[in-house]
Amino acid sequence: MICRFCLSRRIPIAEIRRPEFVDTVEDLSRDDQDELTADLVERSSVADPDVAPAVCHLDSGVRRSHALLSSSLDPTDVHSLVGDAGGDHLGHGTLMAGLALYGPLDDLLTSNGQVVLTHRLESVKVLPDAPAVNDPLAYGLGHSSSRGSYPGTKASVLYASDCTARGSSR
Repeated sequence: MICRFCLSRRIPIAEIRRPEFVDTVEDLSRDDQDELTADLVERSSVADPDVAPAVCHLDSGVRRSHALLSSSLDPTDVHSLVGDAGGDHLGHGTLMAGLALYGPLDDLLTSNGQVVLTHRLESVKVLPDAPAVNDPLAYGLGHSSSRGSYPGTKASVLYASDCTARGSSR
């Protein structure tokens, strides 16, 4: 109920609410996250593909169109051992590729400094989309097949790390 005294005196009324806190970037709205991502892309310098090492990522694929990844993942570096184009339909591989390329993103997204990337990405999809299962014997084939893109570069291999999503505890 509005106070009649306040209305007759034209005193401004303020609403008092319990404060809402944002703990992480994930708590922000999608539009705010997109704005922070676009800013980070503008502040990032990608590594030179002719000399930079690459992280070869063996997982559920990588969504190459992701704004933070597209400049560091050449289309010729996206491979698949499970019979499709290597795109990530599960989301896990894309998240892990972002972590491998940038590290934890919260501080990078909320800062304003320049970000210099020192390595690139390669992706080999070894985990098929559910309900299919993968052949663990194919993991080594994925790394050796990806090396055809930049045969003179150094590479580290990041294997799929979420086996429990497939119902296994390996």
